[in-house]
Amino acid sequence: MHVVALGPGLSRDPETAELTRRLVAKVETPMVVDADGLNAFEARSAEIAAAAGPRILTPHIGEMARLTGVGAEELERTRIDAALEWAQRWRAIVVPEGRAHRDRFARRRGDNQSYRQSRAWRPRAWATCSPA
Repeated sequence: MHVVALGPGLSRDPETAELTRRLVAKVETPMVVDADGLNAFEARSAEIAAAAGPRILTPHIGEMARLTGVGAEELERTRIDAALEWAQRWRAIVVPEGRAHRDRFARRRGDNQSYRQSRAWRPRAWATCSPA
């Protein structure tokens, strides 16, 4: 299996951000998008839903706030629900970084949601998968 990792060290240069958005939109290979790859979608996160292939987004709470326009405190308070909502909107897997004692794994199956603790899957993070 091949996967593309996109983001860390890219910079927030406007031309680089444009290239990043084009890559996310057109590359069919599964892609993990983090750091400056996510920053390229600030105020443009709806574009993520049009990605050509599977996407895994790994924002910390500040990046998640910039992507969604929702305050960090609100996102922290509604971690799982917010992740489910935005994963569905973006048609992506969302793995926001967080505190170890709040690790969660949530998977959307139709209208049902199931949660289970998962410390082994990704230390110091919680995850949401949608759509299944």
